[in-house]
Amino acid sequence: MNWKKRTLKGVTLVALVILTVSTTVLPPSGNYFEIAKNIEIFTNLYKEVNTYYVDETNPSSLMKTGIDAMLASLDPYTNYFSESQIEGWRYITEGKYNG
Repeated sequence: MNWKKRTLKGVTLVALVILTVSTTVLPPSGNYFEIAKNIEIFTNLYKEVNTYYVDETNPSSLMKTGIDAMLASLDPYTNYFSESQIEGWRYITEGKYNG
């Protein structure tokens, strides 16, 4: 079962890299169709994996892995912050508590 998880993660990472490369290499005029098509492919893959994978999956963890892999393929300076990280950052930097 462990090799299946590694294989799934590998396929997901490769798919994300292909999505990233295909959307950055194309000229801007053709990007909108390509982006929409790639998002549709990714959405279908994400739903299928979370629904039919042999072991139980954590959708949030799977998405975070995909996002991290996509951004890692760009450069070391592009980062993703989740909502909870942003709220914590706002609280620390602004000294405000929203609740």
